[in-house]
Amino acid sequence: IADANNCPKSQTITITEPTDTLGITNSSVTAITCNGASTGAINITVAGGTPQYIYAWTGTGGFTSTQKDISARSAGQYVFTATDANNCAISRTFTLTDPAPIVVNAGTTDASGSPNGTISLNVTGGQAPYSYLWTGQGVAATAQNQTGLCPGTFNVTVRDNAQCPSQKSIVVGGSCSTPMRVIGNPSVVQGGCSGQNLGQITVNWEGGVPPFTIEWFKINSDGTRTSVFTQNLQERSSILQNRPAGFYAIRITDAVGQTLATPPVEIRGSETPVTVTATITDETCRGNDGAILLNVRDGASPYRYDWSSSPVMIPERTGLSAGTYRATVTDANGCRKEMNDMVVRRTPCPLTVTSSKVNPTCFGNTGSITITIMNGEPAYTVTSASGQVST
Repeated sequence: IADANNCPKSQTITITEPTDTLGITNSSVTAITCNGASTGAINITVAGGTPQYIYAWTGTGGFTSTQKDISARSAGQYVFTATDANNCAISRTFTLTDPAPIVVNAGTTDASGSPNGTISLNVTGGQAPYSYLWTGQGVAATAQNQTGLCPGTFNVTVRDNAQCPSQKSIVVGGSCSTPMRVIGNPSVVQGGCSGQNLGQITVNWEGGVPPFTIEWFKINSDGTRTSVFTQNLQERSSILQNRPAGFYAIRITDAVGQTLATPPVEIRGSETPVTVTATITDETCRGNDGAILLNVRDGASPYRYDWSSSPVMIPERTGLSAGTYRATVTDANGCRKEMNDMVVRRTPCPLTVTSSKVNPTCFGNTGSITITIMNGEPAYTVTSASGQVST
């Protein structure tokens, strides 16, 4: 610097700047795994300029953030800005894109009276290869395509290599009649005692085309059938409930007219109450010769006899003395009949009296009379013609 007289003055001034330019030195983008998912991420490395840094994000759907790294993001554009301590700034735009959606197209052929319906899948998008999981009657669970199908609705879940799912429901029409057959033996609950009607039969079957028309019959003693219950079902199981003892059968008709009839199935039980009458023989004067015979009918044989005063389990008690007896009769189904207050009485033998006398041998002497009493019931009372009483 020089003044008006040209006198000079010198000074050195040093201007400095950051050692490195503010910049984004590294960035990594994690792609979205499945179409429509929020799994994208962006990681940033900032260097240069003058720390400390301030971060700002803006993006799709009004998204903002002050974090350096962002995650759980859906498809769209995201703008990152870093500002250092000197208010120097740098920006960069990143784009997250959705992978192509998994598109499942299905071609079908209807069943034509037999299990010959088919489903063929054509899958695009996502990341091949694909896996398959089917539900529905008669499917091969993990196959791409299906054959040998009857009419119905079939559901498939397709997953690509990133395990992204796509679901589709497919209907196969037509008609199909696989043979019907009963699975296992019918399950039977017995009918109990007369009037209880506890009987139950469950029948399960396979095959046929729903819906099913069900008719249950009771088999009469003359072989004829009486309809007792009808129903319409989609499932392949039917229950007949609250029935008395007897023989029953079921007839199943499917949607295409195929029928299945079962042989008669028995519900055991007591159709009529146990009826008991008692024949009583009274005890005679000989003693201990009374008897009770229980006459049993109806219910269900064999019968069990429980006497209150004896372990004997037979219908007849003999050698009884006069008294009151009780018994319980139980049939084969556990149905009981109580017999109370069965009275055995005692019947006396006819009273027999004989006499003998001894006349006086001399005038003025006394004679005697001897009375012999047999049978009847002790004690005895003897009254003479003169009114004398003795016992």
